[in-house]
Amino acid sequence: MSAAEVKDPIGHPGNRLSSRVLVAMVFHSDTDALASCIASLCTEGLTGNIVVCDTSANGVGRAIAVEHGVLWCDGSRNAGYAWASQLVADAYPDYDVIVVSNSDVCFVDGALGRLISHSLEFGGVCYGLQKTSEGAVASYSVHSQLSARESIARWTGIGRRRFRTVVNSVTLRGAQSTAPVRIPSGFAGSGAVIVVPKDIWLKSGGLDPDYFLFDEDRSFGKELEHLGIPAYLCGDCEIIHDGGFRSRDRSVAAILECVISEQISWRKQSVGANFVLFSIQLVGLLTRMASAMILGRWHDVTVYSTVLRMVVKFIRGGTANLYGEDGLRVPATDSWFDHRHHDKPPSA
Repeated sequence: MSAAEVKDPIGHPGNRLSSRVLVAMVFHSDTDALASCIASLCTEGLTGNIVVCDTSANGVGRAIAVEHGVLWCDGSRNAGYAWASQLVADAYPDYDVIVVSNSDVCFVDGALGRLISHSLEFGGVCYGLQKTSEGAVASYSVHSQLSARESIARWTGIGRRRFRTVVNSVTLRGAQSTAPVRIPSGFAGSGAVIVVPKDIWLKSGGLDPDYFLFDEDRSFGKELEHLGIPAYLCGDCEIIHDGGFRSRDRSVAAILECVISEQISWRKQSVGANFVLFSIQLVGLLTRMASAMILGRWHDVTVYSTVLRMVVKFIRGGTANLYGEDGLRVPATDSWFDHRHHDKPPSA
């Protein structure tokens, strides 16, 4: 999409941002959360810098953008979170700092302004400290990067404590410090809010659009590490975020997208042979389904069994068609049912 196709709230093409900060806010469905997110930024005087990339099928985010006087971008093709952020960056290239944000977060007391200042001062990528609405520090502010050991820990629990110890340690240090804390090698910040100077965004390639939803932030952290670019968790920049994977991990769509994203990461980063990851994922899914059966969580049993059936079909049938006719990424739930299969995607 060209800049001429991105319209401001009253429909005039080519509207320019009022300053050198670009906020790419990716929205899909929760209009109340979107309104709260925009309102939290309006207090920082950034109204004219916000572009809502509306990935909903019916453009429901546009009315919220109009109401709050921010820019609106048609992202209804919805090729994923990373794609939406790049769509905004390409449409509004006149910026010094880009902020990629979920639409279900709230920035607390000037948090974004401080994140931008830290990013420019330290010459790196900055992430806010995420908290729940109850005030608890959220450990999902930091993620472990992909590795064979991390995949084993994720799916089987073996070695999980080691990764969680580092994550909790970094998060705690961030929460207790008034200065940005360097995220260590092998770990990455959360994609819920990312503040990136333009030169770093261009050098790193930004978020990889081959990911639809999960792992784009972990992959981004890996690329930053490869380029020697520092990343920081900023404890004085609090973000209220009750979302995260935990709120979505009991649906076919979410689990399947997690499986696919990990397979993409595994391939891109040459972690190891594909059959090794398939084996790890199958063991993990079987274990979770068995646990759900023991606990009598029959909805979860149905979800895991459905995902297992689809994973087995994928292994037997070869690579799924992850891209639409326009060459853009499609959700994993759709891609697994390409022209070679006659099944219809299950309702999530």
